[in-house]
Amino acid sequence: MSRARRALGVMCLVAGGALVAHALYIPAKAALAHVLIARAFAHEQETGQTTAPWPGADLSVHAKMRVPRLDVERFVLEGSSLRTMAFGPGHTMRTPAIGADGTAVVGGHRDTHMHFLGEVVLGDVFLFEDRHGVEHTYHVIAQEVVDRRQVSAVRSVPGRHRVALVTCFPLDKPTPGGDERLVVLLEEDVAGSAVAMR
Repeated sequence: MSRARRALGVMCLVAGGALVAHALYIPAKAALAHVLIARAFAHEQETGQTTAPWPGADLSVHAKMRVPRLDVERFVLEGSSLRTMAFGPGHTMRTPAIGADGTAVVGGHRDTHMHFLGEVVLGDVFLFEDRHGVEHTYHVIAQEVVDRRQVSAVRSVPGRHRVALVTCFPLDKPTPGGDERLVVLLEEDVAGSAVAMR
């Protein structure tokens, strides 16, 4: 075997190794971020003090969201910037808090944190635990694909505690963006729904 072929083989192995390392880096980074965000949320619940999940992070957790039937757990972060939503679904800050009167809007990327919305069915239970350890029980009451400019799909209804989960649609589209959004509307059973977890 010539030196050139050997060198080419080594270069291919190094390039392949670099690609594999890069492919593993992103999921590892996401898993570590989830652990650090969970620790920061637990610390906030214990002490009442907001703590950054890692040095320099400007993230805070709005609530922990669980969907028991699908075995899904996500931390809903405060804010809906692209930077925030890289680490989890984001609560739109100009909407009511989860558990409050009105419609809280939570958005996220369809190809990561919100992909499970494709498996949600009417009646599914969503549990949201807030910063104070209070759990709110919501049920899916509607699912709709709307134009991204159609704000009536997420309007607040006085006296109702709702959450609108919003993500790009279709869920399996290979390119980002588009004009369609999947809106999954949840409503809290306010009679006895909020239960202190601690």
